[in-house]
Amino acid sequence: MIVIENLFIVAASGLAPAAVASIWQAVGAGSISSAKMHARIVLRLATFAGLLFSVLLVGASFLHPALYPNVGNEVLRVSFWGLLIAASVQPAKVLNSVFGNGILPSGRDTKFVLKAHLIASYLVGLPAAALFCMSLGLGAWGIFSSRALEEIIKAIVFFLRFRYSLQHKRLLGIRER
Repeated sequence: MIVIENLFIVAASGLAPAAVASIWQAVGAGSISSAKMHARIVLRLATFAGLLFSVLLVGASFLHPALYPNVGNEVLRVSFWGLLIAASVQPAKVLNSVFGNGILPSGRDTKFVLKAHLIASYLVGLPAAALFCMSLGLGAWGIFSSRALEEIIKAIVFFLRFRYSLQHKRLLGIRER
């Protein structure tokens, strides 16, 4: 299941470097408004890619029995639902990649990105996995759900940081044009 999901993530991996290149080109020209415009364009592409990958993952989930004919029905069922849960958070995963590896570090916000990853992983994802799996007995669904929750929390935090932070202007030391 993870292999199939990673195929789609690899396809979007070029968006973060594209964000860095286009944003820093605008920054080099001294225009924060142009940098923001480039960031918004990359975010739109990332959102579209995430939605497209969601649709493709849903399709792949139905092809699992044909791809793995010698696997038992219980494994196929868990894998099917795992892919559907993964499909539901593909837009968040792609946006997290673009925000965390491209846009926010371009605004010299690397410490925030690292803290957000640590907090989402160790204060949200891990406790949620423990709660869902051990306390509620959800097993594999609990693990898939806790990963999904972690990605959604990160996407919200990254988006809010991008949307409302004045830090980017101050840190870059450039004027609005």
